[in-house]
Amino acid sequence: MKTYLRSSGFIISQTFRASPRRTVITIALSLVMSAIPAMQVLAIAALVNSLKGAHAMGDVIVPLLWVVLIVGFTGPVRVACATIRLMAMTRAAAAMQTRLAHRVARMRPSELVKPATTTAIEKHNRAISEQVSYQFESLVAGVLEQTLAVVGVIIALFAFSKLAGLLVLLALVPTMVSAKILGGVQTRMWESLGTLFGRERYLRDLLVREKTATELSGLGTGERVADMVRSTWTDVVAARDKLSKAVLGMDWAIGAITTVLLVGAMGAVVVDMHYGPAAVAGVYGVMAAMASVGGAAGSIGVSVQNSPQCEGLRVFFADSGKQKRGEQVIVPTAERLAGANMQHRYPGAAVDTLRDVSVEARRGEIIALVGVNGAGKTTTVNALLGLTELSGGTVSIDGQTQAELSEDVWLGYFGLLTQEFGRYEMTIREVVCLGTPRTGITDEEVWAALESARAADLVRKFPLGLDTQLGEQWGGLGVSGGQWQRLALARIYLRDPAIWVLDEPTSAIDAEAEQDIFRELARTRHNRITIVVSHRAWTLKGMDRIYVIDGGRVVQRGRYEELMAEPGRFSEIFAEQLDGGVSRRPPVDQALGVAATSR
Repeated sequence: MKTYLRSSGFIISQTFRASPRRTVITIALSLVMSAIPAMQVLAIAALVNSLKGAHAMGDVIVPLLWVVLIVGFTGPVRVACATIRLMAMTRAAAAMQTRLAHRVARMRPSELVKPATTTAIEKHNRAISEQVSYQFESLVAGVLEQTLAVVGVIIALFAFSKLAGLLVLLALVPTMVSAKILGGVQTRMWESLGTLFGRERYLRDLLVREKTATELSGLGTGERVADMVRSTWTDVVAARDKLSKAVLGMDWAIGAITTVLLVGAMGAVVVDMHYGPAAVAGVYGVMAAMASVGGAAGSIGVSVQNSPQCEGLRVFFADSGKQKRGEQVIVPTAERLAGANMQHRYPGAAVDTLRDVSVEARRGEIIALVGVNGAGKTTTVNALLGLTELSGGTVSIDGQTQAELSEDVWLGYFGLLTQEFGRYEMTIREVVCLGTPRTGITDEEVWAALESARAADLVRKFPLGLDTQLGEQWGGLGVSGGQWQRLALARIYLRDPAIWVLDEPTSAIDAEAEQDIFRELARTRHNRITIVVSHRAWTLKGMDRIYVIDGGRVVQRGRYEELMAEPGRFSEIFAEQLDGGVSRRPPVDQALGVAATSR
């Protein structure tokens, strides 16, 4: 009961915050509606009594008018109440979805990578749309209105027969028991639905997102993904059928019990009214009372069933207050980044992914991490960023470890460009400004970032410049992978943190533009630490230090010339590229010449 009351208060407060005026009007109209069944019983009883000795219309006109007014205005009042209530609920759903989005945005990256977190987010998202926002209707139009109506009708019914009133009251009991049982069934259903809905959304996105949709269409396998969507929905239907079958069984049981109580209540009224005409009003009162009891019981049952989802959402929102992230502030300089003896093993793995990995970089240096796929480069990067929990070793910035700093402060030191960079289908200004939490960014700053990323000339050709919408599915421009990558790099330039981590930053860019980008990285290197992950031999020339990672260990370290001159994993990895002529590209030591000669 405590959980039910707490979750009910949460829903009413959320609706009031979203639409206070409509919430108050809805509650007021529901109070009016709750009095109507009792007023109908009393009005009909008065009309029946007035008919006993009536000889003309004037003898019955007053009670007749009361019946007409009550019946006539019930419909419009009910429609008005339902319409205003729906408006309030729509605003509440929008507000809760917005709050959910902000709650997710404040979550730490280490939380977001957990499967349980994504399942919970999807569960809450669907629950708001399908259940939580409608809980207000169950509480106000059902529990409040119908319960008060039951009370009013039973009080009116007691004037005819006390036994009938008690029998009607007993009809609430089986429904309350049923609601408790079904609430548990529904909670278990939503635990499984969270995972299923998450998978369904992922598969559906594959069919509509430009990159994956194009690939699937070209491969002719889009229908196969659609079949996976169908299979997932089959599982959703099966999970929901369990609840539907339970509801159906409970309803038949409740219907049988209610029918017995109805017969008893009607018989009690007829007997207590001595089989007189006034018993008609009493019988109508029993019917109205049973209808109100059925409505109240049904609404209470629905609200009790929905209560666990509402409580889960309330707790999810409440946790955001306890674990609220601080505002991230970009840190512009750092003297030294050091990872010492880092170790990590993924759950279920037989061996460590990282084994005593140590890397170091100082301000003004550009270092590189190289290795074949699966060697441990990405895990090393994530460990430096603090996104991977270490089982051994430390990472420090200027002597301070992540444990000594908050996650927000730590991440404020970094700018990350991953190989799977975000392709945000927004305006170009919005795309670039996503690089920093700072507000009030000027167009001059955006253009400067685009210039550094060698994307400014491209944007100047677009019809609306910085206001150009990207993404054909939104009616915007379609751009190439290389153009997307330049915009992603522009975000890092705008962010301009102390430590840049660039994972294949020019993988989708042509050779000439790649030289320009590396030349610009070299020119502006002095105030930052730069870490580059690369598979291209020519990009490694001129690097201050190269760490060769293999099997989760650093097996070699040194400059390009040193590593190529000695037998080892580095020369093995890049021998094929060099033999294939990749090294005939303009050497990076020319692109990085500014830095190479200034050290």
